[in-house]
Amino acid sequence: MWVSIDRFAPDADATKSAGHRQTFDAAYESYQAAFAAGDRDAAIAQRAVVEALRTNNCDACRESMRKLSPAEQACKDEWKRMKQEACARQDGCANPACLERGMASWPVLQADHGTNPKVHRLSDYTFWSWNGGVGAMRAESQQIHQWVCGVCHSSEETSSTGRRHGDPALMPDGKRSGTDEERKQYGAKRQAKIRFPKYEHVDAAKHRIGRCQYPGCSRPVLPGTEPGFHFDHRVESTKCKGGHYGANGGVGGLAHNHAKASALDEVRELLDEEMNKCDLLCEPCHLSRKPHSRERWDASR
Repeated sequence: MWVSIDRFAPDADATKSAGHRQTFDAAYESYQAAFAAGDRDAAIAQRAVVEALRTNNCDACRESMRKLSPAEQACKDEWKRMKQEACARQDGCANPACLERGMASWPVLQADHGTNPKVHRLSDYTFWSWNGGVGAMRAESQQIHQWVCGVCHSSEETSSTGRRHGDPALMPDGKRSGTDEERKQYGAKRQAKIRFPKYEHVDAAKHRIGRCQYPGCSRPVLPGTEPGFHFDHRVESTKCKGGHYGANGGVGGLAHNHAKASALDEVRELLDEEMNKCDLLCEPCHLSRKPHSRERWDASR
């Protein structure tokens, strides 16, 4: 029988497909507008995006197929309990200077291992359901250094974003032909010479905007917290990918590219154009609130 294509949209509540859902919705809206305007080429282009992202099964069938096993449900409930318990104990983020306070912050808390050994990320309840269950999760939780929001986690030196390339002028030169350590230093400095000016350019734009633009948030961009703020496309289908932008695309993909052809002098206009398509969101709002249409102070889910 005929049903609306909306029923084949990617799941907005799943971390891996939330971004696809935004792209799907934007492309479908653009397709409808182009069809109504008689713009055949644009309608075909947007329909191709919709068809590439649509699910094979409708929402009703997916719901019947994705019921969690008892082990998965137990691990999912344990992950939620851990975050809620940490949030209540800390009154929000573990960083006392952080603005994520109260129980509305429990959905955005992340388990930061710091320098402690890590078996696997605690949030992956499907993994734990097959690898020791709730008991293994509780054992892993003993390795957690702190429970923090995404902005604070991104700013930690132990995180991948916190370790992003710094000022090449302050980095050792290394050697192209030397010890393993010298070769790593040489390669890191070469990449930093391309990436660092772009990071500075993007960070300056974040400071000009000044704060998270998610409704009800307005978290300020403070020095050192720049990695915890993301440029989020208003219309996901306008996000550039491939080439200079890399597979992930967007502002982050372009800034992270360390090819000589993607140096700031070559791509400044592209960076500015990409940022102009976006709103600036803090990581908690971008990854934990917007995909679920969650209000800023909603503690219910």
